[in-house]
Amino acid sequence: MIGAGLRLEGNIAGTGVMRILGEIHGEVSCDAGASGTIVVGESGSVSGAIQAPHIIVGGRVIGPLDSSRSIE
Repeated sequence: MIGAGLRLEGNIAGTGVMRILGEIHGEVSCDAGASGTIVVGESGSVSGAIQAPHIIVGGRVIGPLDSSRSIE
């Protein structure tokens, strides 16, 4: 989890579920088979590409979304 008020610069890769409530400047990817999920919360912001099987956006994203399963 990237907490509210936290700002990161650089690329992030993980597995499972990644919740973003802060600000990220860079690419974000998640791969855990069909269950990999990136959630950008209402206070979250990503400036860069997002790649994961499931992507849920409630905040702000400036960049392309690449999903093999679903985008909400």
